[in-house]
Amino acid sequence: MSDQIHVGEFCGTASRSPSAQYTVAHGIYLDRNDTEDKHFILMDGERVIHQGRLRQRIESASVDDEGHFCLEQSAASEIAKTRLLFFDRDGAQYGTVYAPDYVTFFRLQDQGRSVLLSYGQKLFLLSVSPTRVIFSFEVPPRFYATDGYLDQTTDDVLVADGDRGLFRFSRSGEFCDHTQWLPTFMASCDGPTLYSTIRDLSDKAQGWTPDDYRNAAGWIREALRRGIDDTFHLSRSDVYAFLAALCTAAGDEDGHAEALDKQDDSLDGFRLVDSTDERIKAILASQDSVAIVAELRRLDRAEAYPRLSTYPNYFGRLYKLRGELYLALGESDRAIDAFRRAIQINPKVGCKRQLDKLAKFKRGQVVSIIIDGAIPKGSHVES
Repeated sequence: MSDQIHVGEFCGTASRSPSAQYTVAHGIYLDRNDTEDKHFILMDGERVIHQGRLRQRIESASVDDEGHFCLEQSAASEIAKTRLLFFDRDGAQYGTVYAPDYVTFFRLQDQGRSVLLSYGQKLFLLSVSPTRVIFSFEVPPRFYATDGYLDQTTDDVLVADGDRGLFRFSRSGEFCDHTQWLPTFMASCDGPTLYSTIRDLSDKAQGWTPDDYRNAAGWIREALRRGIDDTFHLSRSDVYAFLAALCTAAGDEDGHAEALDKQDDSLDGFRLVDSTDERIKAILASQDSVAIVAELRRLDRAEAYPRLSTYPNYFGRLYKLRGELYLALGESDRAIDAFRRAIQINPKVGCKRQLDKLAKFKRGQVVSIIIDGAIPKGSHVES
């Protein structure tokens, strides 16, 4: 845990040893013409026992209960981004460790002879001198290691996930406290993260009971309540489709039907066009006017969806589909208007032949009506 410290003219960020006996801090001296964070001090209780200055900026620091301390700097090279410098209580440097990425945290272990550090999703215990990997493992997705230490009594690794507390891992990477961690994590994460967590659990599920699926469905409803917006990678309709599948596995027929209704209601404009395009032949073959009118209403929803009009392929297809549906209802004038609009939006939409045939039929129909009526002699009719 780090906090701000002010000792004489020194002002900086302090890190304390587990017992709080020792404090190491890095910062600046206010009375010196040096504003970069390059100075450091080591304190035993309230007494400064060592102070120094590095050539490069210090990013963070750590100290153990024997007074060994470590300072982090940016390495800024192609093979390493972090450099850890190790010092004993008297300020003598006894080791340097390079890490290929920026570390999330590091903690001295074994009287300064090793260091526990994390970067990305990986946790390492390294021997300081010579530098070698004692063990390493990956923490699970969505676990963000922010601190940790070795438990000398059990040989476990205790790792903190933010403010959710410490959780046990074996040195081989087995997550011993997964059962305790998961509810804590799910209680505080956002909607999309909660959805992806339950999805992952379901994909790996073995021997789930209907109650397990019912519990998972409850968490998905909670994810929706917390908020899931349509993105390039995920849409609310996907979430409702997954919820419907969970309800089926749980034997919840009412929940399944409700989820399917909400899946359709939450389809974005692009997917509404796609779904109508996929079903158009079956819809037209059914000659069910109620179903055709319902599909036209779905296309109205699609047209109102933000950004759809900026994609000519989708917007043109929307009007082409609308023309086909109007034609099935016998509303040829509205079908012609829809086909014309589709071609205006996207000339390659593929309904020009339909439009020409329909327009020609309409002209022939008008001529027929006039010829079948009483045409005054001398009158001229253009087809």
